[in-house]
Amino acid sequence: MFQAIFQGNGPWVALLAVTATLLALGVFAWLKKRRRPALIPGVFVAYLVVVLGVTLLLTGSGSASHECTINRQIAEPFHTTQGLLNGLMTVPLGFLGLLASRRRLLTLAGVLLAPCLIELSQGTINAFSRICDSSDAEMNILGGLVGMGCAWLAAHRWGIEFRSYADERVTALAATVVGVIGIGVTVPRVAFTAVDATSIQAGSSEQADAMREALGQAFGVDYTSVADGKLQYTPAGDAGERGTLHFSSDEVDAEMSWPSKLSFTASLEYSDTPTSRSFPIDGREHPHLARGEAKKLATRYAQAHYPWVKDATNVTVVPVADGKLGWLASWRTVEQKVLMPAMLDVQINTAGRISQLNVSRGPSHFDDLPSVEVSRGRAIDKVRKSLRHPEAYEFHANVIKAVRRDGRWNPEYIVQAMVKGAEDDDSADFTDYFVDAHTGQLRKEPPL
Repeated sequence: MFQAIFQGNGPWVALLAVTATLLALGVFAWLKKRRRPALIPGVFVAYLVVVLGVTLLLTGSGSASHECTINRQIAEPFHTTQGLLNGLMTVPLGFLGLLASRRRLLTLAGVLLAPCLIELSQGTINAFSRICDSSDAEMNILGGLVGMGCAWLAAHRWGIEFRSYADERVTALAATVVGVIGIGVTVPRVAFTAVDATSIQAGSSEQADAMREALGQAFGVDYTSVADGKLQYTPAGDAGERGTLHFSSDEVDAEMSWPSKLSFTASLEYSDTPTSRSFPIDGREHPHLARGEAKKLATRYAQAHYPWVKDATNVTVVPVADGKLGWLASWRTVEQKVLMPAMLDVQINTAGRISQLNVSRGPSHFDDLPSVEVSRGRAIDKVRKSLRHPEAYEFHANVIKAVRRDGRWNPEYIVQAMVKGAEDDDSADFTDYFVDAHTGQLRKEPPL
């Protein structure tokens, strides 16, 4: 909920703060005039305005997803910064709400129902559109309950008396009915998806070691100090045990697939002007870098850091952005029509230094890879028969790649299904399917 929440919203945040202050002062003055406790209710009103503004009106995308994620790992948000912040955010809801209203049942109803309504609203209402996540509601509710507990202790210490349960039955019941109706209206409009983890997490020591090893192989010992940067892990949407490691420092931004560690990318600069962040290959400047010189530099680097490229069967060097961003050198190995897992892409900027790196780890040769027994046409036919309206799609199966599933390497076709007539549309939606080139088994999930 707190990720990048204030980025680019300065004017709105200022307006929110002014509105909250004015309303708080108005409530304070109104209650003071009637000789009733005014400070806590005034602060509570300001808090409600800020929280509702932040959670419902900031960073909306304009189009509700009508989806909500249910995190099966209940303890997971306790180990993330975002989860802890979500809990802290609603401690004042329970604390100020109970002390301001003196109504225990009403405050409890608000603490339990408000987070659920907010999350469902973010998933169903365009104006409030954000990610609907059960972890957010979980931590919001727990934070509110903690706040109520603190308020209870404070009330006993300060001699504050709460209303009797009998006196607040009507208001508490009314609030509960309104909340339940709101939830009942929004729930049918949401598709719920259960996952194992949903939040960005701090990288573990094992993950730090893996990132340190990958950076060391790519750029040497000077880049292996993971402690000098920020390491985070983002679980995949469908499985908390799979995801992506993200590392950011002053020298490099890198990503790695986890736990497979098969994919590693590194970005050192992002502009068409060479900078000191790019990685030197031979310590010299290379103005007006030509294709042949770029290939020599890239090959020198690749053979020193990834020796398996010496056995690559296909080496290409192409200009990037018509040469404005330099040259992209790529190494691939194809055996028996199967693309091997080991692949390398090195982008050389116009000064002859490395600006981007993409490494696919894995064998560059197999002695026991299952043979290709399924034709391209049969693979496409497998996908076509699995679709309800296959006539609406164009199918392409241009690659047979060795991939790892359940600890074994197998050749698979990557079959792409694209809506007819959308081939020339760069934004066209398409779906990849995976057909085992040995057995013909169709899979919709990508390999690790």
